[in-house]
Amino acid sequence: FWTMYVDDILCIWNDPDANLQSLMDCLNSCQPAISFTLEMGNTRLAYLDLCITLVDHLNVRLPEF
Repeated sequence: FWTMYVDDILCIWNDPDANLQSLMDCLNSCQPAISFTLEMGNTRLAYLDLCITLVDHLNVRLPEF
């Protein structure tokens, strides 16, 4: 899941953390003027003015706003 608002991006990642770090390295190497940062949460994360919780639905974790 990937969505963005102006210059904020929300991505829900289901692969191993090592793959996520590889993605971050790739994104940060594309354009030196743009810097991506990573904030990890377990099942809850604040994004803009929202608190997003991941809920299990049919063995898939979906965002609940």
